[in-house]
Amino acid sequence: MPLLPPTDPAGLDPRRLAWLRALSAGTMIALALAAEPLLQVPVPRLPLLAIAGGLVALLIVGTAMGRWRPVWPAAPAALHLAVDLLAWGLFVALTGGATNPLVSLLLPLVAIAAAALPERQAWALGALAVLLYALLWRFFLPLPIRDEELAIQLHLAGMGATFAVSVVVTVWFLSRMTRAVQIRDQALAAARERALRDDWLISLGGLAAGAAHELSTPLATLATLIGEHLDAQALDGELRADLELAAVQVRTCKRALTELTARAGSPRAEGGVAVAAPRAADAWLRVLAESWAALHPAADIALALDPVLAGWGVPHDLALDRAIHNLVDNAVQASPQRVEVSAGVMGGRLWVRIADQGPGVAATPMGDGQGLGIGLLLARGAVERLGGGLALGPGERGGTWATLHLPLAGLSPLRREGGAP
Repeated sequence: MPLLPPTDPAGLDPRRLAWLRALSAGTMIALALAAEPLLQVPVPRLPLLAIAGGLVALLIVGTAMGRWRPVWPAAPAALHLAVDLLAWGLFVALTGGATNPLVSLLLPLVAIAAAALPERQAWALGALAVLLYALLWRFFLPLPIRDEELAIQLHLAGMGATFAVSVVVTVWFLSRMTRAVQIRDQALAAARERALRDDWLISLGGLAAGAAHELSTPLATLATLIGEHLDAQALDGELRADLELAAVQVRTCKRALTELTARAGSPRAEGGVAVAAPRAADAWLRVLAESWAALHPAADIALALDPVLAGWGVPHDLALDRAIHNLVDNAVQASPQRVEVSAGVMGGRLWVRIADQGPGVAATPMGDGQGLGIGLLLARGAVERLGGGLALGPGERGGTWATLHLPLAGLSPLRREGGAP
């Protein structure tokens, strides 16, 4: 039941204020209807029900305003609490004034205002409560209770009930607000940490772009020299194999630079790379596997792909490619003898797992790359930017696994000729 804008301070959720007002209105209705038959105390029933009906009307109007987005905004929290204070003040004035134990119900509203509102508004509501209490000593409708002993018993019972209600309402409301503030502070701390990390990654990206520009010419020179040596007829077989491997790795480096500059909006003249159209997920991973094989010719990298991947397209994202590369590089460094890469779809998400047979690490929370190198930090940032996550943990038979997952909302079904994917 929204009564307030979502930007009200300190966890003052409009729904909580709505429930507080509903509780006030329900209590007033119950007291107005039950006072005379149960407590043998005559009260002005119609005026009391009119006060409760006014609060109910405000609840209905506030709910409609929050749901249908009116031209004028909802009233601020301080005004709503002031209305509730005035309603209770008028209710108590018609039921004995300051001698009525219900006057203590003004205190929970003041406590809520002090905990949640700006200082000036809280002091204003406190002053309003004091003013109401003072007026209730002079302006009130006395209750016609002729039996003094009954009056004392009712007063003591009312004090106990009012105290209990005040404690329950105050603890419930303030504990909810405290929890909301804690959640907000945690979210702000996480956002601040992400912002710091993103700033660092942006600066690192600038350095990488500069390095890529400087590496372009040396790589072109190396490619030319290697090509000239390979054209020579006098090369023995072992040296030729080494030069061919060097040529493959130079081409891999040049392709990485081409993708980087194409992503930045300034495509290189050599080896144009399409960056806009989505790629089939299985083909995407097989292309990456070729790069891994070129960069790590001595490593045993096994690739296992779920056939369902052929029906989904992965948007071209260089940072995501680099993330996979970094995870595979870490695995190869840990155990070049065997690295297993598998991928599939589960729970509406694309997942890719890289498992090695190295010494292993302790179970790591999702995205925690402490002590595991800059590559893992870059991979985590790239995956989280796409709405995914990264988890690390020890393998069942030793080694370490790293699993990244991406929401399928970030992918698109590939329509083939003749129907659905």
